[in-house]
Amino acid sequence: MQWMAQRGVACHAVDLRGQGKADGKRGFVAKWDEYLKDVQAFIHSLPANDELPLFLLGHSHGGLVVAAAVFQHLPFVAALRGCILTSPYFASRMKIPRWKILAANLIRPFAPWARFSTGIQGDWLTSDPQMLDDMRRDPLYARVATPAWYAGHLAAQREVMERANEFQLPLLLPAGGADPIADPIASHEFFDHVGSPRQAIHPARILPP
Repeated sequence: MQWMAQRGVACHAVDLRGQGKADGKRGFVAKWDEYLKDVQAFIHSLPANDELPLFLLGHSHGGLVVAAAVFQHLPFVAALRGCILTSPYFASRMKIPRWKILAANLIRPFAPWARFSTGIQGDWLTSDPQMLDDMRRDPLYARVATPAWYAGHLAAQREVMERANEFQLPLLLPAGGADPIADPIASHEFFDHVGSPRQAIHPARILPP
């Protein structure tokens, strides 16, 4: 964001509920669509300037949220000039232990907010030593997931992949080939089926490890 600001591009960021500085139980969302309400509220909070093109960027889980927002035709979508989805979490590359899935399904009806460790290792997210150290010291970094979030994100992933041909906005979609969390193959499958005009889309790429 600093790099872009130095080049005259205004950037704004948001913490979704249960993440970062936002309110809410860590890693929890009662209904997954509440994330879409967060994005809508975020867009409405931005300074209004119809002369400037508006692009929406979502990374990993944020990429899944942005894509879902586009499919739901939220009011702000009509104002977007395009989307950037970096390694969107359209499918998981992680192998989740079967016991954890069974436990989450059993607990979800009466304790959807129960916390489970994500099992994500720091070096899965970055190879930059300084960023890795900052992340390990960051008290706001959410290290848990909940049964309600897990069930909701699976449904969102299915919907996004099934409706890829309805995606009509110009799209930039880079996916890291060594990403151990978000499966880059799903990114390619999504991109291959999007309905945007091909001349308006930058080629999706799986970057080498």
